[in-house]
Amino acid sequence: MNANDTTRLRLRPTLALIAVLGVVRIVAAFFQTDRDNAFGHDPSYLWIVARNVLLGNGFVNDAHWLVFLDPDTLPIPYHNAQPLFSFLTATLARTGLDVTTAGYLINAAGGVALVFAVAWLLRAFAVAWAPALAVGLVVSLFQPVGSLTFIYGTNALTMLFATLCFAAALSEVRFSAAWAGLFFGLAWLSRGDAILILPALGLALWVRHGLLDAVKRLVVVGAAAAVAASPWLVHQWSVWGNPMRSDSSYYLVQDYLAIKVRGITVWQYWHSPIVPEGLGSAVTGDPVGFTLHTLEGVPRVILHTLSDWAVLSPFVALVLAVLGGAGVLVLWRKHRWALMVFAVLGATHTAIWAIRSLTYETRYFSILAILFAVICCAGFVDLAGRLRRSRWPSAGPAVLAAGTAVALLVPTVRSTVSLFSPNTELLEHEAFYRSVDALAEGDGPVVVGDKPYYFTQMTLRSSLSIPYADDAYLRSYMEKYGARYVALTDEELESWHPEWRDPSGLPDFLEPVPEEHGHLFRLVDGA
Repeated sequence: MNANDTTRLRLRPTLALIAVLGVVRIVAAFFQTDRDNAFGHDPSYLWIVARNVLLGNGFVNDAHWLVFLDPDTLPIPYHNAQPLFSFLTATLARTGLDVTTAGYLINAAGGVALVFAVAWLLRAFAVAWAPALAVGLVVSLFQPVGSLTFIYGTNALTMLFATLCFAAALSEVRFSAAWAGLFFGLAWLSRGDAILILPALGLALWVRHGLLDAVKRLVVVGAAAAVAASPWLVHQWSVWGNPMRSDSSYYLVQDYLAIKVRGITVWQYWHSPIVPEGLGSAVTGDPVGFTLHTLEGVPRVILHTLSDWAVLSPFVALVLAVLGGAGVLVLWRKHRWALMVFAVLGATHTAIWAIRSLTYETRYFSILAILFAVICCAGFVDLAGRLRRSRWPSAGPAVLAAGTAVALLVPTVRSTVSLFSPNTELLEHEAFYRSVDALAEGDGPVVVGDKPYYFTQMTLRSSLSIPYADDAYLRSYMEKYGARYVALTDEELESWHPEWRDPSGLPDFLEPVPEEHGHLFRLVDGA
């Protein structure tokens, strides 16, 4: 038996497991629905846009969420700067699949492809294909990574293309920088925060190729990324007059501007007609206050991330700490530059997301979770080797493997199963919104509380967020878009207009309409 035969034999079990994972993911996608915990408010707008693309309406959204954007008409042009998932979902749905299943299948493909992306990345460290694929498989089962690929949305694609960007940049393939740029462009088209990998990518190229060559390669990366993103950049220019137009700056400073500056809630900030300042204005307006706010957020983001990765379990935290610590020591001895890249990546993400630490989501650290899982795998291999040479050559590795398996699989299984469970919030809104759709005469938009994307996804009818403003603004707002109804759940009524519980507290242009699931109000005829 020659070396190639041996390699193939070692690859077969891992490839078989990956094939099983692929089959399971494809089958599971057909059992996921738009009423599960894997679906929510943000997935709803992706669904709406994908459906509009499928129907030939273009990148538009029939639900108006951020009141301060103040579009002239509905539907509003797509403004979340994340077109790739909706585009791919619509493209796949042209085969006859429904938009929901198509989106979940995109996630499934991204989740399985991530195994190969991680393996390709490890090839830069001279890891053979068989163990590299095995590590990729383990990474895909790590709860902060694997669970995200089941959620309807951009997570799977972002993680896949960001990993491929690093893998291509560090590889020896021809035109590696161009490939890295292509994948970076696709990662950015999946989710705008992919831009945060650039400092770490630049450092990796610098260490591997020297400063001058790294600069040249980064220029190629940028050019290739621009080409990959050019259709969307042209679209943004034609629609908004700005190829880089994004809501990201509004969301990034939401905690600071809403809570620290204006003294309102983040929900009120989103629903306010006042256009927020950009990041630059927020920084220059009060440099000291903004800096202190950001510094306060640093420990909050770190603790939030680590506790989520450990799923609030002391046992899982212990296992991750041991494996992660051992992995860091391995890289410190053999690939110190890789630790530097990981540190820069972590510092960049932490510094940015500390600005909105109160509303931060751990999924924004997904590329770091992938690399941390790789580090833990290196630690596991090193510890297992040491235990085989210890006085417990059999028991030691077995205990390590069992503990790691429990820490890895139990949180992932629990999290994944929960994603297939019914989304109670969504179902509660559905009963109310379908009743409102039946009662609301005509086909005009309906003003709703906190979940306009839910309303439109469920009823296929346009919707508007209720504005955080006075009655005069509400009336002009409804007249502008031709809305005749306001629908609020009991909780939303208490939050936005508790005075409306008594008919005497209603503005003179609204009247109550009997509805059993919530509160429905209608424009008074002739008002």
